[in-house]
Amino acid sequence: MRVARKPLETIKHVASAAVASVNSVALTVASVGSVASNTVLDAAGVIQHGIASWYGAKFQNKRTANGERFNMNDLTAAHPTLPFGTRLCAYSPLTGKSVIVRINDRGPFVKDRIIDFSKAAAQALGILHSRPDVVALLHSSDQRCSMG
Repeated sequence: MRVARKPLETIKHVASAAVASVNSVALTVASVGSVASNTVLDAAGVIQHGIASWYGAKFQNKRTANGERFNMNDLTAAHPTLPFGTRLCAYSPLTGKSVIVRINDRGPFVKDRIIDFSKAAAQALGILHSRPDVVALLHSSDQRCSMG
């Protein structure tokens, strides 16, 4: 299988066009993720697939939506709807790494993004660079979570 030269543009197109059912969105993004990583993800057990980003120093020590102080060195994340305290596994098909994060904030507030990671979580996933990446959000007990 050939790896796409510009997987992010393909992913953005899929993410903005994906208005079908949750299952078809997960399978579509999983297919795009497999193009980017040359790996096919099993959609079973996936809570959500989509584009992720991270935030860090600019928000250090500011209050998160749950009232605690943001620490960019903690393994935390912002999600629009998951309950505070939820622990989930984030898996990057591009890097093959995973990390368990705790939801402590709301966001992201950028269109087409599903989650914002702390700097430490993004680093653990191997996605600490300027552009967003596709991730799969899994239950924390998922066996893919031990891959990182």
